[in-house]
Amino acid sequence: MKNLFFLFSFVLLTACGAGKSSKDEPILVEARKIHKEAIQIHKDVMKDITEVKKLKNSLTEKDKEKNQKAIEACDNQILAMADWMKNIQEVPGTEHDHHDHEGHDHHDHKPTTQASAPDVLAYQKEMKTKIEQLQKDVKMLLETAKK
Repeated sequence: MKNLFFLFSFVLLTACGAGKSSKDEPILVEARKIHKEAIQIHKDVMKDITEVKKLKNSLTEKDKEKNQKAIEACDNQILAMADWMKNIQEVPGTEHDHHDHEGHDHHDHKPTTQASAPDVLAYQKEMKTKIEQLQKDVKMLLETAKK
């Protein structure tokens, strides 16, 4: 019975570590860091988008007609943020620890893929680049809207 327990424990421990290469771990650590940075930028951009929405909603009908291009730009940025949020993925082995209940900033991540560690890192870098560009665009839109 004791041998069966040790055999079961060995199989369980081996199975839990299956598919994870120690050489991938530094790559995944970097991917997790980039993912968390991108999520923080996302939170900052959401604050700016909320402010842009408030400014947009405060416009009179006359102002809306006069600023139609700015309104379309605002709507496009909101859609771009929704698209980014829809496509962000967790890094394998990462706990979902950045779920912010303050202000109810809820978002869902796609399940992690079975991609290689270098592919996961490349994807996280791409998503961070997209959210950084979105941040610049929203800041510029906000500055323009405040004028």
